[in-house]
Amino acid sequence: MPEEIPKENDVTFMLSPPTATDPSKSSSQSMLIFCVDTSGSMAATTEIPGNYQLKEDPALEELLKELGLTRQEYQQQLLHMRPSVTYLSRLKSLQSAVQSQIDQLTTTNPDKRVAIVTFNNEVSLLGDGTKEALILAGDKLYEEERLFDAGVTFQTPDIIKNTNQKLSQTLWSLKDSGQTALGPALVCAIAMASKGTAGSQVIICTDGLANIGVGQLEDISTPDKLMEAQLYYEHIAELANEKGVTISVLTISGAECRILELGQVADKTNGEVERVNPVDLMDGFSSILAKPILATNVSIRLTLHSKLYLREPGQSDNSWVERNVGNVTEDSELTFEYGIRKSQKLEPTPTSKLEPTPTSKLEPTPEPMDLEPAAETTVPTDTEPKPKELGATAGVTRKTAALAIDGKEHLPFQLQISYRARDGSKCLRVITQAMPVTKDREEAEKTSNLGVLQTHVIKSTADMALRGDFSNPRLKCLSNQKMVYRIGNKFDRKNEYRAWSSNVAHTENTLFSAQKQEEVSYGRRLSASDGSDSDDDMEIGANKEPVKKLTKSAKKAKKVQMRASSTMSDTFSTNLYKAKKKAYK
Repeated sequence: MPEEIPKENDVTFMLSPPTATDPSKSSSQSMLIFCVDTSGSMAATTEIPGNYQLKEDPALEELLKELGLTRQEYQQQLLHMRPSVTYLSRLKSLQSAVQSQIDQLTTTNPDKRVAIVTFNNEVSLLGDGTKEALILAGDKLYEEERLFDAGVTFQTPDIIKNTNQKLSQTLWSLKDSGQTALGPALVCAIAMASKGTAGSQVIICTDGLANIGVGQLEDISTPDKLMEAQLYYEHIAELANEKGVTISVLTISGAECRILELGQVADKTNGEVERVNPVDLMDGFSSILAKPILATNVSIRLTLHSKLYLREPGQSDNSWVERNVGNVTEDSELTFEYGIRKSQKLEPTPTSKLEPTPTSKLEPTPEPMDLEPAAETTVPTDTEPKPKELGATAGVTRKTAALAIDGKEHLPFQLQISYRARDGSKCLRVITQAMPVTKDREEAEKTSNLGVLQTHVIKSTADMALRGDFSNPRLKCLSNQKMVYRIGNKFDRKNEYRAWSSNVAHTENTLFSAQKQEEVSYGRRLSASDGSDSDDDMEIGANKEPVKKLTKSAKKAKKVQMRASSTMSDTFSTNLYKAKKKAYK
């Protein structure tokens, strides 16, 4: 049999067939697990002026109807609360928001399978409310394997159109008390969701620190414990990605949850990180559930011409890069930065020079079998692409100028995307193009795509900041802003510059404020350290073996992150995670 050689620039291979015999039924196999905090802190109440209406416990509504009382009269006469004020506990606000989602899913997605897991000093697998709950407590909360097995063997929930009433009764029966076994509950929820089709979701709803069982975040004041916590949640994210499960984190403002560590599970599984007031919980859920997962187990390999190199954190100057992306939605974007190797000799030109650092961008489209990268992600072809296929990347032009590298007018790029579609099929998409080269700086800047550059700068600076580095991201923001300012004025693109500047300036100002806070609190910028100083005795892993072995450079990077994390509030960390996730058009 002759070897199959692609004849087109964009081809998709099916490596294994769908697991679902009827792809139209795959949606009925996907799961949504609400992982709900019922610890004692969820009893905290918020006073809201006026008669604020929330969805109530159906049983309470029936009782008030029998008594002929409104909810406000009930609060005043029976609970002796002040008039013209609504009192909302965090748990009641959460119950109301989840109830709204149950009602909406029953109408819009009746074949969805929905279950509830709660956690305080115990973990309760409540499922869809139709079967007996499974309670996990004591030593079991410290054994990840037993927790995962419990979630896998627990009964699979029925579709929501059959269980919505039982789900509602289970939801409104929840009471607040005890500690916060968030880590154990998350393991169980991932295990339950893993039984659904790829793209099943877990939403963690919490207001406090995990303080019992695996993944504790309360007492991590020593380097060993902080390192262990960070590595643990990285491990949990890898587990979720392996199972095709997306995790989102919804926290209630007013208490710290250490979003820096907990948010990793959302960041690495392409979930959302939201921090909201109790009254805005409904909007938080709507934002999380708005965009379905298109494909899971996504990994990419980008290959460039040998005379180009990719600027990737922690990697040498390779002409290729591999990334494990995990799960993707229609808004998922990846950006890359690359340049020309210093040893490469260009033909002399009296007027201009070749500028490095074009950025590229990967945007999957809504169809799981058609994960279309944006035109700016480029790869080799034998024919010159049409302008509409090329787009315009910073530093790359549609019009070729003088021959640049090895006498070539175009340079090859290839992108390979491996993924599992929603029907369970495993696919490999290979996109190959050639991009034109110019040595004319003015021509490159004139046709540059500032939107791609903006996306790359904000996402990469947010990523660096989450790793504890505030200085280099600020430098990146400021240096790129100077270039964009020049482009905006020179080519009458001032409106683009204003939009670019607004978003990037906000990121830079946020990082500047974080550095000033470090100076106020500690007399120096902790994030500016390279991790090599030994004045604070940071022997990582000296007392306890970490989840996985780290290289010397990785340990140094962790030290920097640990120093900076002491000033990174949940609000600050949430904003950084959202900046990485947001699509900048």
